[in-house]
Amino acid sequence: CLRKRPHFASDVYSFAICMIEAAIGEPPFAFLDDDAARDDLRNGEIPEQPEEMSSEEWELVVLMMNAEPAKTTFLVE
Repeated sequence: CLRKRPHFASDVYSFAICMIEAAIGEPPFAFLDDDAARDDLRNGEIPEQPEEMSSEEWELVVLMMNAEPAKTTFLVE
């Protein structure tokens, strides 16, 4: 939630990050220094698909990492 106040979409985004970390065993931006990681997050950068995740899992993660809150409402339905 680097742009605004926390809301459901920021929780969804955070969970997507946790899914990547669980799959690869480290944070998705671990190879970057703090400033570069923060910039990537603010710019809505999404890491590359890890080998450890299937295409279906990755598709869900990408949807969950959408920076536009309205585009993550599919999870409520």
